[in-house]
Amino acid sequence: MTYAILSARYADESHQTAVIETAEAGSVAISSVDTPAEWAALLEWADAPGNAIAGYVEPPPSVPRIVSRAQGRIALLRAGLLGAAETAIAASVDAELQIWWADAQEFRRDSPRIAAVGTALGLTPAQIDALFVSAATVT
Repeated sequence: MTYAILSARYADESHQTAVIETAEAGSVAISSVDTPAEWAALLEWADAPGNAIAGYVEPPPSVPRIVSRAQGRIALLRAGLLGAAETAIAASVDAELQIWWADAQEFRRDSPRIAAVGTALGLTPAQIDALFVSAATVT
């Protein structure tokens, strides 16, 4: 099949796959290995004046659903928030929150307690997500 290419971008760091926007089919993923004829057409299109294949853009990291207690606490420490979190939890009148903080073996992103601690720290949902992403890198 041939496509009228409207735009293209590499889909991987090695530049062996691309996503092309076509008039006929919308977005189509192609690979230099799987579709050599289409790949050759893409490279020919990219050589024409005014056309180019956009560079690969790494997707944002996905937010892990669960991190260990140690990972979560280290992420808070690295962000300078561990002391504030512990102070907010100790000051809370929610006894269950205090037990959870003391005994939880893992932190779940969808937990209402995570949301409560985040609110107490003045964090946005995006900032909480970033802490979970950071926590997942702790080994």
